[in-house]
Amino acid sequence: METLRHTFLFRPALWEARGWFYDNAGHRFSCEGQTVITHTPDVWINEGTMKVIGPQPMSFSNRYDIAPFQPGRDFTTWSSFNPDMEALSGHFVVVEDAILSPYKSETGQFWGNEFMVQINEHEYRGRGYVFQGDRKLSSWAIQLTMAR
Repeated sequence: METLRHTFLFRPALWEARGWFYDNAGHRFSCEGQTVITHTPDVWINEGTMKVIGPQPMSFSNRYDIAPFQPGRDFTTWSSFNPDMEALSGHFVVVEDAILSPYKSETGQFWGNEFMVQINEHEYRGRGYVFQGDRKLSSWAIQLTMAR
């Protein structure tokens, strides 16, 4: 299994994000943020913020509590509470150079997918979207860079 070559999630670190945020009408806005990965024996934590720069600036924050990957497994589960949606749960699945993350809310009202593709050990491309029912709320395209 190739999971050990991944650095995002698998190594405690600060990651900086820059890229594009698309609203439900498809308008594109610049965005920037950061996420901090920490590990304890019982849980890995991914805690991040994202600011959307535009005529009506927005800010998002989220914390994922991740079950550490078990030896020999290429997937795990995570949970999160997003105050703008509700409790979310999902999986991280490693597929070669990508980490995929489908998710949904407790009620199923919100759902989406995010994936990160490794460029090198210090950089990833992130892409994702979130829907409410059959209506797209937003999507994004970001570059993640590990702070040195």
